Amino acid sequence: MQLDAYTYSDLSIFHRDENYSVFHKLDFTTTIGGSAALEEVFRNPYRKYEAILSSQQAIQLILNNLDQWPSGITNGTILMLEKFIAYQLDPTPKKTTVLECYTYRIVHLSDYSRITFSIVHLQTFFKVMNALCKLLNFGDAPSMLKSLVERIKELLSATTVQQFLNKKESETFSIVEHVTYGGFFHQQYRTQIFELIEIFSQLDALYSMAVAMKHFDLHFPVFLQKDEPILEASGLYHLLLENPEPYNIRMDPQTNFIFLTGANMAGKSTFIKAVGLSVFLAHLGMGVPATSFTLSLFDGILSNINVTDNLIKGESYFYNEVQRIKNTVIKINDGKKNCVLIDE
Repeated sequence: MQLDAYTYSDLSIFHRDENYSVFHKLDFTTTIGGSAALEEVFRNPYRKYEAILSSQQAIQLILNNLDQWPSGITNGTILMLEKFIAYQLDPTPKKTTVLECYTYRIVHLSDYSRITFSIVHLQTFFKVMNALCKLLNFGDAPSMLKSLVERIKELLSATTVQQFLNKKESETFSIVEHVTYGGFFHQQYRTQIFELIEIFSQLDALYSMAVAMKHFDLHFPVFLQKDEPILEASGLYHLLLENPEPYNIRMDPQTNFIFLTGANMAGKSTFIKAVGLSVFLAHLGMGVPATSFTLSLFDGILSNINVTDNLIKGESYFYNEVQRIKNTVIKINDGKKNCVLIDE
């Protein structure tokens, strides 16, 4: 689904003030990487029904297991892993005998201290990734999740990683274990750690969407695989309002245009934005703020709501509004299905 910068702004999907930003309201990620992955999803709504359905199924699966979702990976955890990988660690001995490891500890004390500090964060990270792998390892898992879980299993299957995972958190690492694991993760497994961090970021984004659905009581929309554009909603409201007034709406090929009138401050603009925002969220594969929402797949959302003048270019409000309407007319004549939102 296509949205341009004007539409993203009109629908307040991203806003510098977090109180007016839909993205920030729905961002329940636990890491910066997860937030970045979630933003990537918001900037690239799905265009195909299969992708939307896979996203819905993945979020539903996580929703069903929210109470068992493992915690422990934070921004601090990720930062410590990245610092450890970037650290110029003196090479550990190839043969990690007791003598070699004790010698390394004496000669390279600062490097050994870095290893012992990082091992704690490595253990937390790998324990959580292993727990996520087990939690989401369903035979009928949607493709979106299945590929991530399969890759985690593959990356964690290394013999040294398995030995590391079998170490209980209550058990103390010996000097030999510190040197062995530290050298392995820093010198041989660094690329895999970065990949696992990326996978966690994607899972963190899906987790955030699931938490947002539960927190705001959002409901999955139903997509109809039809050529004609259809949109029907009951109890539709705007997500950013504290005490919203719900609406009902139906649009189909016979009633594909709504001319909305009413007094100032009656909620016309809010209603228009609520419709556009729900169509957008539906194409992310997540829930929408409505008791029920049925729609067909749309190719794009086009809005003409918060048009302003441009002093730098010497363009007036009226000129920009006319240009926006002109561009909208051109785009909707391309034979594609668009949700068009125009305010006054």
